[in-house]
Amino acid sequence: MPNMLIEIDVSTGVFRYQKKFVHVKQGDTIDWTCNQGPFAIQFIGRSPFDSANFQFKQGRTQPSQTVRLNAQADLYRYAVAVYTSEKVYLDAECPAIIID
Repeated sequence: MPNMLIEIDVSTGVFRYQKKFVHVKQGDTIDWTCNQGPFAIQFIGRSPFDSANFQFKQGRTQPSQTVRLNAQADLYRYAVAVYTSEKVYLDAECPAIIID
C-alpha cells in the first residue's frame, strides 16, 4: 500500500502543492505536510477517509490517513486552511484526491 505525501506551501501567500491532484487506490495512505503553520483539511461532500475533517500541527500529519477500502472510484475535492503569520489562508475546493 503506497504512501502518498502532499506538500502544502503558502510561504508566498499563495497556495502551492507539490501534488495538487493525487491518484490513489483503496487502502493507500496519504500524509500532508505544511511547514508554515498548523493547517486543516476538510472534504467537500463525501470523503474517501473515515472522517471528512482533519486538523494538524505544523509539519507532517500524524497518523497517516488511509483511504477506505469501500471508497468509490471518484474525484474527492477538499479545502485547505493554513494559519501562519497571524493570518488564515484558505484554498476552498481546489486540490483533489482521485480514486482510480
